Amino acid sequence: MQDHPSGAGRGDQARAAQRGGVGENSGICCTRRRQLSVPTAGSYVLMAGFWPTADTGPSSSRPLVEFAGIWRDMPKIVFSRTLERADWNTTIVRDVVVEEIMALKAQPGGDMALGGADLTAAFMQHDLIDEYRLYIHPVLIGRGKPLFPASDAKTDLRLAETRTFGNGVVLLRYQRTEASSPK
Repeated sequence: MQDHPSGAGRGDQARAAQRGGVGENSGICCTRRRQLSVPTAGSYVLMAGFWPTADTGPSSSRPLVEFAGIWRDMPKIVFSRTLERADWNTTIVRDVVVEEIMALKAQPGGDMALGGADLTAAFMQHDLIDEYRLYIHPVLIGRGKPLFPASDAKTDLRLAETRTFGNGVVLLRYQRTEASSPK
């Protein structure tokens, strides 16, 4: 399970896509190999309002068209206690159940991409994250929810990859060290 927060505020990805920056800041190359997307309900609602038809406009960029197809086809699990319905290859799950997440992790295929501070905290609490992909955007926002909850626990990480995209976004990919990996 990977945490995949973008570091941007709600709606920023859709606004970036409309400006033509989606190919560089959403990591299409990384997304192609993903098996499962796990957004928060708020992110899902915003994305479901944009991506299903994002490629229909005459001014849609090639990366935007490509990612729209990837998003529609990618299986998604949305953790929500309030969302009643979801389309576009999406399953709604009410609670983080460790055994169910472990079963998903054991399935063959690509990565699972997790997003959102509260969902990240729940997965961290149950020691379910193997790798962190942090996308750092060149924007300062003076408020927001911290990605990582306050904790006395220490998780050792090693830098596995860095990548700078043309729009200034930087990917930092960290893997857990042997000593801090789940038993």
